[in-house]
Amino acid sequence: MTEDKRQIKRQLRLEMRSKRRQIHSKHGTEYAQAIRTNFIQALNIMPQTIFGAYYPIGAEVNCRPLMDTLHAMGHTIALPIVVEKEEPLIYRMYKSGDQLEKGPFGTPEPVDFMPELVPDVMILPVMGFSAKGYRLGYGTGFFDRTVKKFRMEKPIKVIAVAYSGQEIEDFPVEQHDARCDMVITELGVTKARRRR
Repeated sequence: MTEDKRQIKRQLRLEMRSKRRQIHSKHGTEYAQAIRTNFIQALNIMPQTIFGAYYPIGAEVNCRPLMDTLHAMGHTIALPIVVEKEEPLIYRMYKSGDQLEKGPFGTPEPVDFMPELVPDVMILPVMGFSAKGYRLGYGTGFFDRTVKKFRMEKPIKVIAVAYSGQEIEDFPVEQHDARCDMVITELGVTKARRRR
């Protein structure tokens, strides 16, 4: 049964990758600004919050305007770093203009002398998402392992940012899949519905 779920998710990833690319090419800049606005309005942000964001690649939602706004508001930004294949990510401090180096998967990462931080809020990219708060990721499990680890250390909020067209009515969820507290799109906020 688990293998059947994984096969369904693999197929969905292929479909959603293409769909996300189309949305991004037509509306990426416009939607990124709307997502930034909706994000700031949706959260009651405590002073000096640590946001674990991501540096966008490909057709991921461009969260750099959001990171710049949060930094200008006095918050701290951190970006993820791949340590080992089956291990949780670590986060290091980042601000616009800082030196970045290419990680194992081609993602820009802060250099290793930047301070390591545990985010208060994690901002995650998705291939797809459901109204129940589950995200269809890339299949590597990095974010799922990281969310699980951080949630054992302190209360954190997990927020996916996505295009509304990436919503999937339903898809298989496995035991290790981390649940987001909300998904923010250009149309607004989807708060996670009750657990399965």
